[in-house]
Amino acid sequence: METVWVIRFAFALLFLAGLFVALFLTFPNAVRHYTLWKACREEKHLAAWFSEAGIALFLVLAVFFILFHRLFGWWQTIYAS
Repeated sequence: METVWVIRFAFALLFLAGLFVALFLTFPNAVRHYTLWKACREEKHLAAWFSEAGIALFLVLAVFFILFHRLFGWWQTIYAS
C-alpha cells in the first residue's frame, strides 16, 4: 500500500513539473517581458497570453486526469473512503 502512495506522489510531482514547463514555454510574452503586467499592457499580448494559457492548461490537465484515472483508479479511492 505504501508503494502506491509513493507512485502517486511521484506522478503528482511530475505533473507539477510538466505544468511549470508548459506554462513558461507557452507564455513567451510573459517570459520575455518578465512581468505579467508589462506583457499584458497591449490587448494583443493579453489575448495571446490567455488563449495560450487556456490551451496549455486544458491539455496538461486533460492528460493528467486521464492518466491518473487509468493508472491508479483515482475514482475507486474516492468512493472507498
